[in-house]
Amino acid sequence: MESRINDTVPTHACRTSQSIAAKALEDCGSFPAVHAKELERNRDEIWRVVEKYATVKTKGAFYSFIKAPGTYDDLDATRVLAEKYNVLVVPGVAFGMPGYIRISFAGLRYEDLKIAAGYLEEGLLYLSRLPPEGEGVKKRRD
Repeated sequence: MESRINDTVPTHACRTSQSIAAKALEDCGSFPAVHAKELERNRDEIWRVVEKYATVKTKGAFYSFIKAPGTYDDLDATRVLAEKYNVLVVPGVAFGMPGYIRISFAGLRYEDLKIAAGYLEEGLLYLSRLPPEGEGVKKRRD
């Protein structure tokens, strides 16, 4: 008996949906420009926190990838950020980038994002200084 596994997970809308969305954006007045400015402001706030970690400033994405700080791997770093700082980020391994964490800045109003950025900054500093042995986690695998 042969079993088949689909190893492709759709991560975006199909081309037809993208075309329809692009046309809708053209016809909806100032929303795209205003929203783009809000995203840019969010990106700049997150950039202030993450620029010292191995990353690049994005121009069109609504997220950043940074190297997991200190000797933490991406899974352990995301766990510590969630448990100690209430910051939810995604392990890079989910995107084929083990050892990195993905930080999205699109889903929050700027006022809330500034608060979250403060927690993120504290968490990243903590991870940078403290070896994971004190946390009961494994060393980075790279």
